[in-house]
Amino acid sequence: MRTRFLSAPILLALTASASAQMNLAAPNMKYKTQEEVDQAIQRDKDYKATMQKLPDQKASNDPWGNIRSSAPAPTEPKQKPKPKKKASAQ
Repeated sequence: MRTRFLSAPILLALTASASAQMNLAAPNMKYKTQEEVDQAIQRDKDYKATMQKLPDQKASNDPWGNIRSSAPAPTEPKQKPKPKKKASAQ
């Protein structure tokens, strides 16, 4: 009985260190090397520098913008027909 109590923590300690080396959540995940990380950082810097060099784009991309008038004509609200007055009975 005493050997079982002593052997259990030893086995637990050995398996814990082995499982710490494995990625249990995503076993097929590939880790990036330092060179790949540096390339990604340089790619991001180049992208940001290129985006700053580009001229500002027009705010609107409306193909009919030069055909339509600048503001729509204001519409008048429709007037409701006046209710007819009842003839008074005298």
